[in-house]
Amino acid sequence: MKSTRSVLILLLAATVVAWWMLRLRNPRIAQRVEEAHTNYKVASKTDPLAGARSGLPAFKGSLRIEDMTADQREQLAVMFTNEFMPTLQKWCAAYEGHVRVKPGDVRLNQFKQRLGFEGRSCLYTFVTDDGTTIDFQEQDGKARMFYMMTSGAAHELNEIPNGGTQPDLSVPITPKEIVKMAEADTGGHFSTNQILVRPTGAACSMQGGAFVSVGGRADQWDATNVSLVFGRDGILVNYNGPVK
Repeated sequence: MKSTRSVLILLLAATVVAWWMLRLRNPRIAQRVEEAHTNYKVASKTDPLAGARSGLPAFKGSLRIEDMTADQREQLAVMFTNEFMPTLQKWCAAYEGHVRVKPGDVRLNQFKQRLGFEGRSCLYTFVTDDGTTIDFQEQDGKARMFYMMTSGAAHELNEIPNGGTQPDLSVPITPKEIVKMAEADTGGHFSTNQILVRPTGAACSMQGGAFVSVGGRADQWDATNVSLVFGRDGILVNYNGPVK
């Protein structure tokens, strides 16, 4: 039975290939295929998303500091001073008392790479001396905090709980505290019933911490959702800002 099924599948595949080859021999169809590829190549030079629109893989723009031109580095320095630092100061103030990173901890020489396309939304990644990763999103001349992860949390969040001990399912933060921070961060308004708090001890090796979703479910990210992770001491160790 299995061998018969395999033969049928092979015959079907051969038929499809043969049909496609015959179609390509048709001059008109072959010309259309060639025109489609030519148009894609031309469009890709002016529209980085042409690949996605045509069903082909889109080019992903990644630019590291060592590959930047002098003009790009100068532009980055201006953005760092005028956009990124004020954004970081506002963000640190919003989570005051619950975040260890300070504006002075992030410096221009810690820049690692830009992900995105010039003239469109871009992410700028910095890694501090203690290994904390921070991403700023810049779009239309405006910057916002997009992501933060401490190096220690990255390991704990990706390790399963130790099955030999009782997990600590306590959480170090309350929905009321989170509402105050999230509103200061985003400028939006939230109620406590929009806050979902779950113990980290139930899912990973970080005990006594909290997974927090603000403004929506953690698996339904949108322009209002903020995802946070607090350690046992109530310090923010991971941040994912709204998707805009």
